[in-house]
Amino acid sequence: MAKSGTSRVNSLARIYAASLFELAEEEGGLPTCETVGIELAEVAAAAQSERSFREFLRTPVVSTSDKEQTLRRIFGEGRVSDLLLRFLLVLNRKERLGEVSGIAEAYTQILWERTGRVEVEVFSAKPLDEGLAAVVRKRIGEALGKEAVLRSRVNAELIGGLRLRVGDRMIDASVATRLSRIRESLNTKGAETVRSRAGALIQD
Repeated sequence: MAKSGTSRVNSLARIYAASLFELAEEEGGLPTCETVGIELAEVAAAAQSERSFREFLRTPVVSTSDKEQTLRRIFGEGRVSDLLLRFLLVLNRKERLGEVSGIAEAYTQILWERTGRVEVEVFSAKPLDEGLAAVVRKRIGEALGKEAVLRSRVNAELIGGLRLRVGDRMIDASVATRLSRIRESLNTKGAETVRSRAGALIQD
């Protein structure tokens, strides 16, 4: 699924996502919401990975009627749920197809809010192994009282340890940060020692 983070999703995407979620819930409860969410995430993933599809969604050169015909060819005949197809056609008529990635992200946020899940971005120097991922997932889940869904990000600049982002909050447990704090502490203590010695010399 698309990555989440409330501050990174614009209000318009949230409005469209909320409308789709409400319709899905009315149609079949949370199971339908889950299904539509998966389908929408796949459409968004295709838009991100396929340049031609992304440009098709965004371009104002192709008319809305031509886009509608193409959308029906791509997603019709049961390839996605009828609800999602109708939603895509609405986005097309409102010339908002280019917003599908943001809407998918907002939809995931709403779904996770309703099902007690939270996304945790984990930054590490190397890809997480399954054992460490399980520990992080368990501890974060216990701390927040929610099911943690991890998104692993590799950052070669980290010396070691992890940086976690939960929503807008960054939790830093990297070796680089600990070394920086130790250095700051030593510098502070060193300055205090110099001042102390200077004071003693003045008094003498």
